[in-house]
Amino acid sequence: MIRHSIAPLIIGAAMGLMMLWMVHMQITNGDAGSLGVLIAFVGAHVAVLALVLVVPLLAARRLVWVRHLTDRVHRPSLRHVALMLGGATMATGTAHIVLHSGVI
Repeated sequence: MIRHSIAPLIIGAAMGLMMLWMVHMQITNGDAGSLGVLIAFVGAHVAVLALVLVVPLLAARRLVWVRHLTDRVHRPSLRHVALMLGGATMATGTAHIVLHSGVI
């Protein structure tokens, strides 16, 4: 049970820190190369979210072969998503406060 609670927190924290780093690099450098990576990273997550929401709700109700395909796809629970977002929020919030406030 611990694995199912800790893993999403750790993965969310890693993803949050990576996103914070990418956004920070884009803001401070204005580098066109990092903008493409940032757009790809955010775009991939939007595409996966759309796939997770749209395919099961629309296609799986109408097509049997799509229903069988989506039954094998990982669909995270609301608890799983909340843990990942919580981990991302805690990690990025802590890193941002520590780095910009001069706590350390």
